[in-house]
Amino acid sequence: MAGDVVVARERVPRVNPNPMSRVPQWHYRVSIHAEPACERRVFHGFMHAAAAADQLAAELRSRAMFVEDGILSLLADYRPQP
Repeated sequence: MAGDVVVARERVPRVNPNPMSRVPQWHYRVSIHAEPACERRVFHGFMHAAAAADQLAAELRSRAMFVEDGILSLLADYRPQP
């Protein structure tokens, strides 16, 4: 939903055509859904990305979501309850 804070796992692009390791490397991008002008932060570890997303969601009183392979997972919900 618009306004949700999203942590998205993304594959790090390879620069070397013959890398030493074939194991994929990942980074995690934190952004606000449906806000193209928002600042997007990139982290190399999930824990740091999740902590930043949690803090931002609490400030915005929204949800923090994790997206991996198109599957959404709720990390935290700070929306006001009726």
